Amino acid sequence: MATIIYADGTLTTGSNNGTSWANAYRGCAGLQTALDIAVNGSNTIIYVRNTFSVGTYGSTIDIDTAGGDYTNNNWLKIIGCDSITGNPLPQGQYVILDGENLLSGHIFNISNVNMIHIENIHFTRASASGKAGCYLTASSVRYGYNFINCKFSLCSNGLYAPVNNNRNVYVYRCEFLSNSTYDFYSSICMPTITANRFKSACPSIFAALGGAIAGCIFENSQNSGTVVTLNGHVTLRGEAVLTNCTFYCTGTGGITAINCNNLVGSVIINNIFHFAQPAADIPISSPRISFEDYNCTNATAHILTGSHSLNSTDPQFADSANENFRPRNCLVLRGGMPDYSGNPGQIGAVAGKYQFISKAKGANFGRLSIFR
Repeated sequence: MATIIYADGTLTTGSNNGTSWANAYRGCAGLQTALDIAVNGSNTIIYVRNTFSVGTYGSTIDIDTAGGDYTNNNWLKIIGCDSITGNPLPQGQYVILDGENLLSGHIFNISNVNMIHIENIHFTRASASGKAGCYLTASSVRYGYNFINCKFSLCSNGLYAPVNNNRNVYVYRCEFLSNSTYDFYSSICMPTITANRFKSACPSIFAALGGAIAGCIFENSQNSGTVVTLNGHVTLRGEAVLTNCTFYCTGTGGITAINCNNLVGSVIINNIFHFAQPAADIPISSPRISFEDYNCTNATAHILTGSHSLNSTDPQFADSANENFRPRNCLVLRGGMPDYSGNPGQIGAVAGKYQFISKAKGANFGRLSIFR
């Protein structure tokens, strides 16, 4: 059974002992206390609600003395809850950890611990150069990090993990909005990044050791540079899969959607690339692609090489101005199974061609307007 601790960002009454919402630990100091008293290796859930003014508090909130246990599948969980009901928040709602543009360090720091689960938390306004909404590091190998329904906005770096000792990282249904340096900087070994939304004028992902990126929407407004960099490592190498994603780039030119370099081997399948400057922008730039097919782009000068990919093709998004990226072009809508004449399908997951009878099961989830 998990130990339950309560923390409230704005509470001013009660016993301040964390035993209930009425007596929750108060403010950022209380949240830090809750994290410090957690027993290392045990199952602990810290329920939090209301806004934590980390900038005014003036110090980074740290998880650096206790976490879960990888062998026994024990977790330290921080879960954002509704201020009225006390229940965990639904998708798209968050408890805010606000750096208020006052903090000189990171808002939240996870260091040298295992098995951390963070859910329904919004890290915002870590504006100092190079600082992060959430900073993830370890001096030796550590395992198990979940970020579920979190938001990273108005930070220099949203989620920042500059060393390769953190393993088994899962980022699911998170939103990255208006960060200035990187949305997600990762030297993590093989992170899994699924069904997230990236909307910034900066590079969305730097994944130095590959990983899996699936079902994400990238709305990028930078005027040059790369949206996603998949990179290798001299000794650890790296493999990467990027599939079922939609790239909608509105910059004035010189954009590369995906760049793979060094020692990474990449599989790029079933993505849509749409550029404001199709004659200048590049869907995929790399000599390090293991397999690339079943993609679609409106680019005209830099074409896709996959035999089933579509070049110079407008997916005809339903309503891109309102972030509805479902395509209406029938060529893009075809699934992976052969058509009635036996011809191979156009865009549709290659998995649909080889594994599934139902074309719907091979859908590009990044096109289904996960985010309204």
